[in-house]
Amino acid sequence: MSALNPSQARRLTLTDGLSLSLRHAPRLKRCAAFLRVHAGSHDVPAAWPGLAHFLEHLLFLGTECYPAADNLMAYVQRHGGQVNARTSERHTDFFFELPVAAFEGGLARLCDMLAQPRMNPAEQLREREVLHAEFIAWAREPSARRQFELLQPLNPAHPLRAFHAGNRYSLPIQRPAFQQALHDFYRTFYHAGNISLSLVGPVPEAELLALAERYTEPFATGPVRAQTRPPTLLPNGETVYQQLDGQHLNLLFAFEQLPEASSTALDFLCRWINADKPGGLIAYLREQQLCTGLKAEVLYQFEGQALLHIAFSAAGNMTQNATIVRDAFYDWLAYFSTQQHHPALRSEFQWLRQRQLEVSSALELARADCEQRVPGLSDQAVAALAGLLQQMLPPAQPATGHAWQLPPPNPFLSAPEKPANAGLIRGQTSAHRGLRTFAQDRLRSRRDHSAMSFSADVPATGHEAAVYLRWRLPASPADSLLLALENRLRPLQQDAREAGVDLSCSASGHDWQLKMQGFHTPMPAILEHALRALETPDAPPGTSPAAPLMPIRQLLKHLPQFSQPATDATLSDASQGWAGARWDG
Repeated sequence: MSALNPSQARRLTLTDGLSLSLRHAPRLKRCAAFLRVHAGSHDVPAAWPGLAHFLEHLLFLGTECYPAADNLMAYVQRHGGQVNARTSERHTDFFFELPVAAFEGGLARLCDMLAQPRMNPAEQLREREVLHAEFIAWAREPSARRQFELLQPLNPAHPLRAFHAGNRYSLPIQRPAFQQALHDFYRTFYHAGNISLSLVGPVPEAELLALAERYTEPFATGPVRAQTRPPTLLPNGETVYQQLDGQHLNLLFAFEQLPEASSTALDFLCRWINADKPGGLIAYLREQQLCTGLKAEVLYQFEGQALLHIAFSAAGNMTQNATIVRDAFYDWLAYFSTQQHHPALRSEFQWLRQRQLEVSSALELARADCEQRVPGLSDQAVAALAGLLQQMLPPAQPATGHAWQLPPPNPFLSAPEKPANAGLIRGQTSAHRGLRTFAQDRLRSRRDHSAMSFSADVPATGHEAAVYLRWRLPASPADSLLLALENRLRPLQQDAREAGVDLSCSASGHDWQLKMQGFHTPMPAILEHALRALETPDAPPGTSPAAPLMPIRQLLKHLPQFSQPATDATLSDASQGWAGARWDG
């Protein structure tokens, strides 16, 4: 693995039954807590939809010890942190991130609000109106309607088909039966044995443990409450269904009785379905002008069940090409099933998971630890993947005749090899000067190795960096040239993002800027690939035009042109622009 090998989380169970995860991460500047209650909207009695989400809201209203003006929300905002909560189908999460000095106060408030909620009827009435407003906004969202329609073919008895949002009419505050159900739900699930807590930060592990033991002590004790197993996802033994909706084609696969390692196997499968690389599925569909987008994601997973969604999108109506697109997907899936054990795929997946840990924030690490994500694809996950693919492939597999290929590896995930002549030019002590020299060399087509390196003046303890390169062009670049430049960088941006680097470009008047920010190790290689791509900014085949900007963004985009001298000249040729450009970096 790379030089930055993050420490492993320590897992233990406290005497009251609470599951605890601790991670000492010296590179971080903040601490985070992620608390999961193993109960969600599907664990609520059917008579009171929305009760779990309503309880989540009530817990933020303050306690006797920490009233509203000093509760967790107010405290975190006052200290410049972030805080939120989320009610899912089978769990409810509460999480925050704070500077180290303020972390103990945040943990004290988080634990207190879960252990000592007020449940005041007057506050419940006010908070119900907040929930009702959220419901109205949600119901008006086109995406919410599409999601509702997407799940209609599921088994009517499965809770995924039910209404769980909660509103003014499903939460009758004044009814004694509702109050009884609310308090019963809290007592049943909100106790130490049903809670997982993850703490992450630069402070010593022993200190994190002491904080956890101190502030979770007021939690009620009780046995782990078994959650009700739902009925099958699809009726009559079915395992897949298709929905066609204008510009969208949806394939949904329902799985039952999956092994534990299937979660990682599904992540692995989605990663390669979504891979936007030459020889892959979306690259082929885009080249044939059949699709503009593809997304594979797991919509639901619990107790051996999973619902996998494969969403295809197009610029126009999908009806005419739906069969061709579906056949291409199954043909690619058949090819992938013969390559699933390929060591390059497993190796890259492990590198990707490792890099995610290396660049994650404290809050992201805390969530990953709470969910117990594993860094790679185990032998058990490989076996689970084989079972998934066997179920997904139809008995009679269509063939497109296309020669599928494994995606080329992301060159920025593994540790870079240092060229023999790497290092700063004599007299340079700034990484930026080395970058500027590298940029000039690269675009003048010189063949010597890059002179880019990180100065010895850069602290060795950090792992983040930012690089800015600006070209002052002789004239404003034409919109077609800007689009071509952006299209050339788009595949590279995905690889860079996976490697922990945000790569972006922007234009302002006669200036064009390239920006990199994030994990410093892969930056030299990313910059080299970016500048090579910019030499010949021809749009890749099948590239779709960028989505139109909002009017205010269009105005801001063109505003710098009015500060330039009046001229009709625009640049439409990249080589002509680079030849006359001036450099900053």
